[in-house]
Amino acid sequence: MYHLKLVGRQIFQRKGYFVINTIGLAVALTASIFIYTFLVKEWQTNTYHENIDHIYRITVQHDGNTHWGAEVCSSLGEIAKAELPEVTDYTRIITAREMKIRWENDDHYQTGISCGYADRQLFSMFTFPLVTGSIQAFEHPGWVVISESIARRHFKDTNPIGKLVYLENLYTSGSVSTFRIAGVMKDMPPRSSIQADVILDFSVIEHSFRYNMGNAVQTFIQLTDGADVQKVEEQLLQIEYRESDYIREQKELLQLQPLREMYLHSDHIQDFDLSFAQGSGTFNWILFGILLLILSLAFCNYLIIKLALADKNAERFAIQKYFGSSNRHIFVQVLQEIGIYTVTAFALTVVLTFIFYPYFAQIISPKHPFPFYLSGTEVIGFLLIFLLFAGCIGGITYGHISRKLNSSGLKNTIISSRSSLDLKKILMIAQLTIFCGLLFFSIVFLRQIDYLQNKPLGYNNRNTISFDWPNPYEITSLKEELSRHPDVLAVSCGALLPIGNWAHWDIHLAEQPEKSIPSYSLLCDEDFLRTYQLKLVEGRDAKTKITTPGIYSRKPVDVVEIVVNQKFVRQMGLSHPIGTLLSDGTAKMQIVGIVQDFHYRSLYEPIQPVMIGSDLPGVSFTLIVQYREGKRSEMIHYLQQLHETRHPETLMSYQEYPYSELYEREIMLGHLVYIFTGIALLIGGMGVLAFSVFIAESKTKEIALRKVNGASEGQIMIYLNRIFTGQVAVACVVGISCSYLICRQWLQGFAYKVTISPWITVCVIGGTLLLVVLVTGWQIRRATRRNPIDTLKTE
Repeated sequence: MYHLKLVGRQIFQRKGYFVINTIGLAVALTASIFIYTFLVKEWQTNTYHENIDHIYRITVQHDGNTHWGAEVCSSLGEIAKAELPEVTDYTRIITAREMKIRWENDDHYQTGISCGYADRQLFSMFTFPLVTGSIQAFEHPGWVVISESIARRHFKDTNPIGKLVYLENLYTSGSVSTFRIAGVMKDMPPRSSIQADVILDFSVIEHSFRYNMGNAVQTFIQLTDGADVQKVEEQLLQIEYRESDYIREQKELLQLQPLREMYLHSDHIQDFDLSFAQGSGTFNWILFGILLLILSLAFCNYLIIKLALADKNAERFAIQKYFGSSNRHIFVQVLQEIGIYTVTAFALTVVLTFIFYPYFAQIISPKHPFPFYLSGTEVIGFLLIFLLFAGCIGGITYGHISRKLNSSGLKNTIISSRSSLDLKKILMIAQLTIFCGLLFFSIVFLRQIDYLQNKPLGYNNRNTISFDWPNPYEITSLKEELSRHPDVLAVSCGALLPIGNWAHWDIHLAEQPEKSIPSYSLLCDEDFLRTYQLKLVEGRDAKTKITTPGIYSRKPVDVVEIVVNQKFVRQMGLSHPIGTLLSDGTAKMQIVGIVQDFHYRSLYEPIQPVMIGSDLPGVSFTLIVQYREGKRSEMIHYLQQLHETRHPETLMSYQEYPYSELYEREIMLGHLVYIFTGIALLIGGMGVLAFSVFIAESKTKEIALRKVNGASEGQIMIYLNRIFTGQVAVACVVGISCSYLICRQWLQGFAYKVTISPWITVCVIGGTLLLVVLVTGWQIRRATRRNPIDTLKTE
């Protein structure tokens, strides 16, 4: 108790140090807990499934494509289970999306409910337990399973089992399907990449997913223990080739992706349909690096102040040791003082966590904000990190004090206790290095984000809205109706720019099959160029030759008219491209126009050859509307009313330029860079402030003597600031160099990027110097304005 009173008295006498240390440590710990919670959620996603090591997703790649897809013909799983002994089960899943749904005895359709399709085996393969009902006991097709939250919201205390559910069939436009509730499942946990409020029977729409129909679905299979995965892949590919001529012609490749890897290792997957939620291993490692930097910054800040206080308390410890205190007693005092600091900081951390966590979750996962949750093991893991942090502080502080006492003795310790600054200087340089590195990276990062947002794309994406229309046979008449609206400037049916994993073909000269290049295909009508204001540099727009109504995956046209971009002409080596006949091995195409190169994909990728035409293979039900400036809200309201009038049973969803989807991780990381650079500024500023206080206090006698000998206040400030200037110089060299290498590596992922100009280095150096001078100048000025006579009396 005596030691505790002594420690409390010392803390009360140094209240400024206590406040700086506590706030800096609490802010760093709060940021660390946020990142730790997110990383644990990311790394633990899907691991709760009992069969995780036996479940695989089938992925495929067509010849010539750079990306893989996760959609295969729907019968593959069923055939594989029947023919391959290694396959014990399968399920097909269509990613959940918001649909309009109507419950029994309810006249109105409900919105805001995400519905997905799957086979009943989903509930035996994956760990999605039912709380009531039985999916296996429901023998007839048309079953549906709803989540607990949906059951509570819409049925309250009523048992929903056996109730009817109505919704528009996603793949048979205009018809309404009837389902019967077979079970209620627990809400899918946040640590699941598969998310849905309602799971519908896939067999209801299975007829739309047969071989050679151009449709595919994500399929998962469960393998036996010890199954040869490579052998199963080869057998699955043989089944695909046997059942589908189209897949055999595409020279498809097939791989099984373990469920354990699906969430964090699916950057190479791009599908036409919505995909499951997925994370990024690279993004997580960046966050982990930020976590280490924030903890290192807090460690340096905390240790600087502790060592400064240890130097100030060296006389007290020396006197205590002279009167019989053992090393153990001194060690206990050090630990008690650190314990009070850390416990206070930890209590403040808990308060800050519960206040700011909802905002952090909204920033880092805007589409799927997750609640704050850590299991007992995960909490223990963080506490061990926290205790290791406190133990390191205590060990270094005690070692510093012990070394001074043992090497200097009582007399020398009292005389020179304020002169040992080497370790604190090293820590201050480390702290400033982290700050400089973060500041440099944040400037480069934010410049690249601004570049992505404002770079001309070669087409006009302002004031455009795209939406899918449920009935494709109404597209032509709908276009005419929309064109008559006074606020509509242009209407087109075609691919939304920028495109995703769109059609990709090998194109060759009709008379020279050996002269071939890969090319993307943009299916669109004759108004596409005018709607997006694409610049036609030669020739004319492509015209459709189809006069009869109908929906064709491949159009009945002898020669398809196409427009190509300049990259296509250069890569094919055409000197007179207009009129050139091309072929994809099946159909013939003729170039009738050339457009200026434009970024029809994201800026991660360079511009590639592309063909544009309305008679190209494929089907598009997407309408693109360009409206007058300032009429956005009116146009959205008009389109929603039109959709509600024609198709009240379906939910209208529209899309504008998908900047936030293309660069979702960069935007998210940008917000975090803002936050953590601010935290680094706060913690770094506190460290510099504490160190400047110590410098000012330890040099009070030297300042007084200089003033007595005629030195001016400005001269003394310049002299003392030189201590910090040298530290800033070393920190800038190390921090900027490391950050430059990281930035250059990160920018390699973009085909179009900013240059790292020298003025960024100048700004970082100037900003760091300004911060240090502003923080230290205040304390040094206070010390220089003291009366030197009073100082020399007391020193």
